[in-house]
Amino acid sequence: IIGELCHSGLGNVMVHVGENLGDDAQRIVCGTALELSQLVFQDLSVMYIENPNFADRFHTILDHEFIRGKSPMTKQAIRTLSVANLDIQPWENCVDIGSGTGSVTIEMGKKAYEGLVFALEKNELARQTLRENMEKFGAYNIISISALAPDKIDTLPKIDKAFIGGSSGNLGEIMDALRHNNPKMKFVINAITLETLYESIGYMKDHDFQYKLSQVSVSVGEKLGKYNMLKPENPIYIIVGEANEQ
Repeated sequence: IIGELCHSGLGNVMVHVGENLGDDAQRIVCGTALELSQLVFQDLSVMYIENPNFADRFHTILDHEFIRGKSPMTKQAIRTLSVANLDIQPWENCVDIGSGTGSVTIEMGKKAYEGLVFALEKNELARQTLRENMEKFGAYNIISISALAPDKIDTLPKIDKAFIGGSSGNLGEIMDALRHNNPKMKFVINAITLETLYESIGYMKDHDFQYKLSQVSVSVGEKLGKYNMLKPENPIYIIVGEANEQ
């Protein structure tokens, strides 16, 4: 357990271990997970972990709070709608295809706090930005994977919910790989281009998916002197699909 804490970036949490309590060989050890990582404990041990800087999964993260880097980021209104449409349960496993800076990945991780989120991204600079955001927001249930999907999807455990923010032209192959992982998986696809929209809807129809489509246009207020001006963001198509229960 201490090793997993350190591996996940939680080496600074306080750990208290009670070994052989009530016995002549009783030992109580306190320290950070990192400090205790080289110690060996007997099987009859109890552990108490304190994390005063635990992540607040109810906090709404604003765009400016994310570390951006040079990678694209799904803006707040779109990621809120996209994650809400996934209806993620705490125990579920999720995947973010083309995770970029990780704004959607982080939000998925907050929802699936008893599960795991796998972030597939081909760009190493984007993956570094994701790791920085994971540390900033305490999102330690995310596993970053260097891959151009559909590569590596076949190595994942059963996935319940999938977000596709970038497919690099491989949408059909990605959907096939995800359906092979779990035929009942629920998908949310964000599309900017009409080509991606048509391909997404065509795939849903060809494979008898239930689906719904939304087109979202958002304008954000920007202060110019004593005036306020609405600055439009790119319109996004949100496609939600899942296997037809019939």
